[in-house]
Amino acid sequence: MTLDTFFKKFDEFASAPNAVQKMRELILELAVRGKLLQTNDVDWSVKELKSITTKIGSGATPSGGKINYKMEGIPLIRSMNVYYESFNRDGLVYLDIEQAKKLDNVIVHTNDVLLNITGASIGRVSIAPSDMNGARVNQHVSIIRPTDEVAPRFIALFLASPSMQKVIMDIQVGATREALTKAMIELFAIPLPPLAEQKRIVAKVDELMALCDRLEAQEAERREKGRNLLRAAIARFAEKPTAGNLGLVFHKAFDVEPAEIRKVILELAVRGKLVEQRSFEDKASTIFSQGSNPLFRPDAYAVEQRFEVPPSWIWIKFAAVGEQRLGKMLDQKGNRGDPRHYLQYECAVDAF
Repeated sequence: MTLDTFFKKFDEFASAPNAVQKMRELILELAVRGKLLQTNDVDWSVKELKSITTKIGSGATPSGGKINYKMEGIPLIRSMNVYYESFNRDGLVYLDIEQAKKLDNVIVHTNDVLLNITGASIGRVSIAPSDMNGARVNQHVSIIRPTDEVAPRFIALFLASPSMQKVIMDIQVGATREALTKAMIELFAIPLPPLAEQKRIVAKVDELMALCDRLEAQEAERREKGRNLLRAAIARFAEKPTAGNLGLVFHKAFDVEPAEIRKVILELAVRGKLVEQRSFEDKASTIFSQGSNPLFRPDAYAVEQRFEVPPSWIWIKFAAVGEQRLGKMLDQKGNRGDPRHYLQYECAVDAF
C-alpha cells in the first residue's frame, strides 16, 4: 500500500484497537525519516543536538520545596506540565522574584523545546507557549533551544517519534533507572533537512494530527453511544431475563464488562427474577411465624419493601433467620461487655 492510499483510507482504520494512536506514531516516524512528503532531492544530514542548539539545561526546585511555592508570580514548569505535543497548565506553580533569580540560568523562551528527563514521564516533550516566556524549569525538565536554522517543532517531533522514544526508554532499563543528562541529550543524533523542508513537514504533521483528533472524537462518540445502548440492553434483560434479551447484551457491537453481567445476575437473584418461581403450599411468612421460629422477634418484620418481590417472598431483617453477633473491643479496664449486637440489615427471603 502506498502512502497516498494509506491516507485516503485513513478513516477506515479508525475502528481497529488503538488505531488512532498507532496512526500518530506512524506519522511521526515517517516525518522524521523524510518519508511523509514527496521531496525533490532534498539533502538531509545527521547532526548532534549540541551542534544545532544554543542551550540545553535543566533547573532546580527552590529551597524548601513545594511549601514555598507561590500562588502568583513567575511560573515554574515541572514535569506534570509537559505532555506530548501540548503544554498542560494544570498544577502550574509560581516563584517570587528572589526565588526566580536563583534560576536565571534556565529562563524559558517562547518556542523552547521542553523535555522531561526523569521519572515515569521521561521523554514527554512539548513546546513552550508564548505566555511561558520568562518562566523557569525545575530539575525534571530540560530546555532545548535550537538555533535559527532549526524549527523547534521539528526537534519536538523527532524527540516524540517512536524510534527516539525507544532510545529514551532504553536508558531507563536497569536497576538505577537513569535520568537523561545534558551530555546524553547533546549527543542525540537528529536527521535534519533544510529549514524550509522542516517547516513543510511540521505543517503536514499538524494537518494529519488534526485529522487524528477528529477521528478520536468520532471514536469517543461511538463508544459513548455503545455504552448507552449496552446499559439499555442490560436494563431490558434485568426487567425480563429471557434468552433473547441476554443475546442483546452480548451483541458483537458491545464491549461487555464481566463485572456488569455479575451485577445483573446478583440483582436478579435477590429480586426473585433469576429462576422461574414455583408454587408453594407455605409462604415465607408462614415459615417465619412466631410458632415455627424460636428466634422469632416481632421487630424483625417491621421492614419496608425496598423493591417488589414474588408473592411467596417476604421482607425481614437478618435477625429473623439467625443470630448474628459482632465482636467488641475491650475497654480500658479490660471488660468485653455484651457482645450481642443484632444486625439491622434487611433482606427478602423465599419459602424453602
